[in-house]
Amino acid sequence: MNTTTYRINLAGASGRMGKAMWPGLAEAPDVDVVGALSRQAAPADLPWTTRWSADATTLLAESRPGDIWLDLTTGEAATAHVPLALEAGLRIIVGATGMASSALDAWRARLETHPGTVLVVPNFSLGAVLMMRFAEEAARWLPDVAIIEGHHPAKRDAPSGTARRTAERIAASRGRAGKSLGDQQAMGLDVSGVPVHALRLPGLLAHQEVVFGGHGEVLTIRHDAMGRECFLPGLLLAIRGLDRVRGLAIGLEHVLGEGTK
Repeated sequence: MNTTTYRINLAGASGRMGKAMWPGLAEAPDVDVVGALSRQAAPADLPWTTRWSADATTLLAESRPGDIWLDLTTGEAATAHVPLALEAGLRIIVGATGMASSALDAWRARLETHPGTVLVVPNFSLGAVLMMRFAEEAARWLPDVAIIEGHHPAKRDAPSGTARRTAERIAASRGRAGKSLGDQQAMGLDVSGVPVHALRLPGLLAHQEVVFGGHGEVLTIRHDAMGRECFLPGLLLAIRGLDRVRGLAIGLEHVLGEGTK
């Protein structure tokens, strides 16, 4: 019987993702949300055991080494939070996207000399992880590919972290380069040699198509997130599987036993 309790400090508690994940985290028998970071006022039904703060430094000062810093804020905010959380001895799960590659490089460099854990998860949806895995396999045989992703208008980064991660996995998997984009801007943004098109429209939540073209055939792998509740099972797997991660890891697959990148 597992008696481990995962102590969580939730950054972005009042954001869309934070609000959506809070009920599931609160109901999980092995999860204890001990701290919450938000600029908004604490809710009236906040458990008395949960510290609520608008300041990351204050919240981290009251945390224990080994606690988990779950960052569901923005790429900009997570870039500022992660070094502070590492310094405080916390293990980190970043569910935000839009961090610059230089930030990831800085985290990786620090973790090479100082033990620690940072798991960056562009998408907690298990369906999205499978979509990326299937695309990675298809790219071995059909290297000509494009990605079309769509999200709600409030999403700040474009292309999405999921699209970027998918492109990276495709680029690492395919045996030869796909068709060159050349100078045709309408062909999409080049991400690791894969054209990516981003839509931001009302009515969308999180959607992605990976379209492969071959001789006389087209293969489409599509994932649609219809509600944010689909992210909870993957988030809980990330929390419970964080002990498997050493240093910096990108992608939920690192706690699913895929053994990839």
